[in-house]
Formats: sequence, C-alpha cells, structure tokens
Amino acid sequence: MKACLLDSSFLIDLYNGTPTVGRVRRLTGFARTRRSFGLALSRPKGVSTIVSRVRSLGYPAVVNLRLVTVAVVATLGGGCAIQSNSLQITMDVRARIDPEWKSDIFGASFVMIPALEGTPDELLEKELLHYVSGRLQAKGLMPGTAGARFMVGISAFIGPKEEYVPPTTFYWPIPSSSTTETTTNTGLTLSSTTHGSQYVPIHRPGYTLVHYFRSITIFLGLPKSDGSGVTPVWQGTAESTGDLSDLLEVAPTLIRNILTEFPRRSGYPSRRTADLIGANDP
Repeated sequence: MKACLLDSSFLIDLYNGTPTVGRVRRLTGFARTRRSFGLALSRPKGVSTIVSRVRSLGYPAVVNLRLVTVAVVATLGGGCAIQSNSLQITMDVRARIDPEWKSDIFGASFVMIPALEGTPDELLEKELLHYVSGRLQAKGLMPGTAGARFMVGISAFIGPKEEYVPPTTFYWPIPSSSTTETTTNTGLTLSSTTHGSQYVPIHRPGYTLVHYFRSITIFLGLPKSDGSGVTPVWQGTAESTGDLSDLLEVAPTLIRNILTEFPRRSGYPSRRTADLIGANDP
C-alpha cells in the first residue's frame, strides 16, 4: 500500500498566485506514477478554470489536465490512497553455461523437446514450453522443426513444504499494588502503598505453516552431429517458496527471470524479488 496526501493549500496557493516549486515537483512526480498504480481519474467540475489559472502563472510543468485533476481529487477528498495490486515473489536464480559455447543466438532456430510420455501433467508442460518459446523468440531466436540449431527442454516441480512453529509463552504485565499498615507505639496506624506489576503467562500453541516450493529448470543444447544425443550448453534454474499452490501462477515470473541469464549471465544477484506477472504480459 502506497499512500499520498496532497494538502489543499496547493490549490489555495494557485489561486493566490504563489505555488511553490516543491509542491509542483511533488505533484508532477505523483502524476507520473498514476498509471503504474492504476489510479482512475475523472474530470471534476471546475478543472478547466484551474488549468487556466496554472497556465497564467507560468508553470508549464503542471498544465497537464490529468495532473490538475489529481490535485482536485486530493483536495475534495482530503487525501488520496494509491494501492498497488501487484504481488511479488522472491526467488533464487542461477545459470550454468558451457564456457566454450559461442552464444551467437540471434536468428538461430530452436525446437522444444517435451519430456517422455507419462509426464504427470502433460498439459502443464505444454503451457510452460509455450511460454518459454515466446520468451526465446523475444530474444531473437526462431522456432524450427527438424534440423533446428538448438533443442530446448524444461523440468518443473511444485510441492508443499511444511514448517512447524513450536508453542511459545510470553508474560503480559498487569499493574498491581499492595498496601502495608504499621501501628506505632502511640497507637497511630500508618499505611504505605507500593505500586508495581505482576506478569501473567500467555501460552500460544504450536501450529504448522504450509508453503509451496516451486522450481523450474530450462535446458538448452546442441544436437550431436551423429544424432546420438544433445550436448548441453546452457541451463537455468529458478526456485521460490510461497503461498501460491498453482505453478502456472508463478511460472511466467520464474521463466522470465531465468532467461535474463540467457545466453550470458546478467550480473544480477541470484536472490531477487520481482513482480508477479501473467503469461500474456510483455
């Protein structure tokens, strides 16, 4: 959740003819981020008047109608909240590359090689291979058939991962007081009160957390000239753990990050966090 508060004094300053540069810049930056957070803007009454006023003050950075609309919405509503609907996943990405392989891939043909018959989920594999094919084409490779230069395969796994959280006990402080009375030799009774705290134990039972371990590996190899098999030249793997139990929900993000290391390593950290994307996202 990302929130912004635009004070109504900005518009007041506009009408008084004294807008500050800091506010102009802040609003300009806010307007640039509106698309990424999906803020729906409307045209409230009186916007044209405000736009004219801004232009007359000589501030071209804020003459954009949509920008002033943001200011009006913020003023009428007393503030605004922008919420990002994108989820993020953290993953570990690594690549293994044959150092003798010349990674001249542009325009090269490739063919997707499915696993042997009997794969537990053949349709899942087809969907994954289809997405990998699209990402390779975006990198300049061309899909081919017999005689293709590269052969590409994929392996994937998802399974539950349980974590037991043991019981815990913590102590909650509760104010307490005690009074002591003392009788003197003269028969006078004196009392004193001491304030303190007593701690009440709070027990929290143990429980089990269930996460899902996801792993995808993409293989790329060169067919041997004698047709006896494939020589591996590149392999990339991404692994993550999270609450999503459908591999297809995280596969586009994992595959995209795997292929950032193709044909050569990107130099990005192995542990990385990325927005969750869909299969149709560019």
